[in-house]
Amino acid sequence: MFKSKEILFALFTILFCQNAQAAEECFKPSIEGIVETDVFCAIDTINLYRSDSEKSPSEKYVTFRKDKLYGIADIKGKVIVPPIYQEVGEQGFVDEVIPVKRQNKWGYVNILGSEFIPTRYDYVSYFFNDYGLAVADDEGKTGCIDINGIAVIPIIYDANSSCEFDEGYDVGVDKKWLEVGIEHDDKNNYHFGCVDRENNIIVPLRYLASICNFGKELRQDSPDFQGKYSMAIDMKTQKRGLIDKTGKFVFPVIYDSITEIDPDWYLVSVNDKYGYIDEQRKVLIPFKFDNAFGFYDNLARVFVEEGIGYIDRQGDYVIEPKPYTAASDFEYGLAIVSNGEWLTSSWKSGLIDKQGRLLLPIIYDYIRILGANEVEVKKDGVISIINNL
Repeated sequence: MFKSKEILFALFTILFCQNAQAAEECFKPSIEGIVETDVFCAIDTINLYRSDSEKSPSEKYVTFRKDKLYGIADIKGKVIVPPIYQEVGEQGFVDEVIPVKRQNKWGYVNILGSEFIPTRYDYVSYFFNDYGLAVADDEGKTGCIDINGIAVIPIIYDANSSCEFDEGYDVGVDKKWLEVGIEHDDKNNYHFGCVDRENNIIVPLRYLASICNFGKELRQDSPDFQGKYSMAIDMKTQKRGLIDKTGKFVFPVIYDSITEIDPDWYLVSVNDKYGYIDEQRKVLIPFKFDNAFGFYDNLARVFVEEGIGYIDRQGDYVIEPKPYTAASDFEYGLAIVSNGEWLTSSWKSGLIDKQGRLLLPIIYDYIRILGANEVEVKKDGVISIINNL
């Protein structure tokens, strides 16, 4: 016959485990100050990840709950972190560190259970990046702290790029700039600039866009772009310029758009007219187009009042403008031209070569270029292949 206390204890254990959110494993923890009969239920399994380990995760732990507070134990039930926290980091220990929340403030504990960075921040991230830094927010401001809790980047900014000192696309670029921002108005508009690891301002906080990401704004379609320069957009004028890795402006902030199309060739626009310049801002092709694109098969597609044409690198028309509604860049020596209203039955396409000759009349619902002498077409609901053009 069970004693009444034993029955109550058994019922309590069953009910507690039934309310657990994940793995229903109950245990008696081994820690000073916990009475022998205290039983906890595992809430979830977490891992310990080591950034320098090929076998990651390397160890497993469990989070548990008591009186609506959370702690961490090993898989044998030994308590590592006592149940005194409102939340613990969902991704487990990373290099023996995990974020924890107590009294609505965040800090960190280590694998020994020591709260080595006190819970005093409104938010903290993991120390995930290559620089041993984590985002820390306090009273509406953000900065970056190191593993010792020192604010390497002071908590004075309204935005920062996750404490990642960006390298752009070029693996060889020194990772030394961090994008930070200050709020410009009550509409969540920000002024951005760049600081170095000592919080020295490299680029003043007055620009829009990812100005510390070398190459990402200039050549989004080219993952191997070397990223010599980064774009800056003036918040007031919306004009664009380019800066180098020292913070020096190589292109002043006077352009409406800037795109690097080839080494030492830039497609830029000013006052709604497009032209081509080199790295020294020498005009290669004058600003005379309503729109323009890069060179494909050595021809660039340009838009003027008369229609759409194609120019060479001297700026001369190889294919005179014609009143097409749309046209593609050249591929395999072929380009698609279209007329009509998009997404209606009037939209029809044809095919031209690099001399502007109409190889296929503008009668097809769509055309897809497959190779130098092969295209797929659709007409009257029938899809077919045409080759030997």
